[in-house]
Amino acid sequence: MYPQELNKDFVATLVCLADPEHPIPVRVSWHRSSSKKKKRKKSGHLEGPLAASILQDIGVEDSEDIDVEELGAAKNISQGANALFANVDSGWLQLTANANSRPVKLTFAFIEQIADRIHFNVGSLAQSLYFGQQIDSSRNGFLGFYSSVEDEVFWKIEPAGFYEGFGDQRPAFFLRDRKGYTVKAQSENGVTYLSTGGNGSPLLFTLNDYEVIEPPA
Repeated sequence: MYPQELNKDFVATLVCLADPEHPIPVRVSWHRSSSKKKKRKKSGHLEGPLAASILQDIGVEDSEDIDVEELGAAKNISQGANALFANVDSGWLQLTANANSRPVKLTFAFIEQIADRIHFNVGSLAQSLYFGQQIDSSRNGFLGFYSSVEDEVFWKIEPAGFYEGFGDQRPAFFLRDRKGYTVKAQSENGVTYLSTGGNGSPLLFTLNDYEVIEPPA
C-alpha cells in the first residue's frame, strides 16, 4: 500500500508521468565493458553525448589530450567527480528505454520536512557498480550516480496530489535539487535524460515497487 505522505525511509522505482497515460520508469545508462571500449579508453579520447558535462566536472575543456589512464586522479579535482566512469555515457538517469539502459531501484533516506518540501538522500540499489551511490547532478545539471557527494547534497519531493493510473492511489510529486531547481527532461542524441538544466517543463513523478524501510527494533 502506498502512503498518503512520504515521510519515512523507503525504496522504490521512480516513474515519470510526463504522459500520465504512459508512465515511464526511470532508468540508468549502462555500458558493458568490451574490447572495443577498452581500446578506446587507452586511446585517451573521450566521446559521448554527455562528454561536455564530464569535462566541465573535471575542469578540462577539450577531450583530445586527456590521458584516460590518469582520469581517476583527475576526477578528484571537483566534488563528486571521482564517481564518474571512463565511459562518459554510463551512470546517468534517463527516460529512454534502449539496449544501453536498465531500470533502477532507488533508496530514499528521509532527512526532514520543511513546509511542503520533503528532503531525502537518494541512492541506488542497482546490483552493479552503482550500488550504494547517491544521485547528484553535474555542472550541466544532468542527474547521475556519484560514489562521493558533499554532505549538503539532497533532493526535495514536492507533493502534487495523487496518481491512480496503476489502479491504486500513489503520491504524485515534483523533484527538486537542494537549490530548488526542478527536474526536467533534456534530450541529447536521441536519449532523454533527467536534468535540472534546460528550459523544459518540470516533470511529474510517482513511485512503483514501493517498500517502506522499517527502523530496527
